[in-house]
Amino acid sequence: MNIFRNRDRFFGKPNFISIHGNMDEFWRLGGEIKSELGDKGYYLDKYLNVIFETLADLDLATASSVADDICWGILADCYIVCGDDEDLIKKKEKSIFFEMVKNYIDSHPVNFKEDHTKVEFYAGKILIQNLELLCEEFKKRYITRVFKDIDYPIASEYFEKISSIIGEAKMEQFNDILVEAFISSPIGLSAVEHFISYALGTFLYREPERSKMLYQLMIDEVGNSL
Repeated sequence: MNIFRNRDRFFGKPNFISIHGNMDEFWRLGGEIKSELGDKGYYLDKYLNVIFETLADLDLATASSVADDICWGILADCYIVCGDDEDLIKKKEKSIFFEMVKNYIDSHPVNFKEDHTKVEFYAGKILIQNLELLCEEFKKRYITRVFKDIDYPIASEYFEKISSIIGEAKMEQFNDILVEAFISSPIGLSAVEHFISYALGTFLYREPERSKMLYQLMIDEVGNSL
């Protein structure tokens, strides 16, 4: 069957029953905790203000921007190395992945004549083969950009105050249901998808000499080695 016939493969099938159930449980448990806090109910308000303000900033646009910066850094490093100009290598601004990029390119020679073909090929391969490393860098940059204004002391203070009254186990349960209710897809997964999509874009580059796209050449290479 044509892969596009089943479009749910691309959009997924969120379990809306579970999502709504978790939200209902969050409101129920939140009301229960507030009742247990009595005249200290404002503790929960203070705590949730910090949490909701943070979750509201976990948007895909920012995640895409951070992931894109990493991709462009890898591509720029490939241009520098494939240019084979020692002066350029010394002078040009490089990403934190430059040594990894240089080592990969030096140890994986290709027979493409055009530098741009090499750049597109290497950038895609490096992105695909280093997803875990790139995601760690994504996490650091994303936290720096989005979480920089979080009032951690306030969140910690009121978590402890609430826990001292209702018990830490119940607050941990509340945190778990909060995450289940309001974070349906971890931001890190969108970063992985961005890196893969960017790599696929490089594999669509058409190599002038043989008039084949890079992914075709890669499949031919693997097939010929079997």
